[in-house]
Amino acid sequence: MMPTNEYVEVRNGGYYVAGARIGLDVVTCDFRNGRSAEAIFDAYPSIGSLAKVYGAITFILEHPKEVEAYLKDQDRILGVQGPTSDACGYGRAI
Repeated sequence: MMPTNEYVEVRNGGYYVAGARIGLDVVTCDFRNGRSAEAIFDAYPSIGSLAKVYGAITFILEHPKEVEAYLKDQDRILGVQGPTSDACGYGRAI
């Protein structure tokens, strides 16, 4: 299990931005796909503050192996498998 911090919490077996219904997987995938912290906050204002977005991104960058393992586990649970899926559950060309 990954550690948590003031910006990331565990609920119902998943990792979420603290105090929000937005999953860490959502923030991770948006960030990896080039979305800025500001754009992530604009897309998901229920996160509560830009500082929380930056805190979640810091957590992602400080725990890359754990986050990657979590994303792959989420893909497994959701049934996203095979060479055409990536760790964010998005299909990609081979």
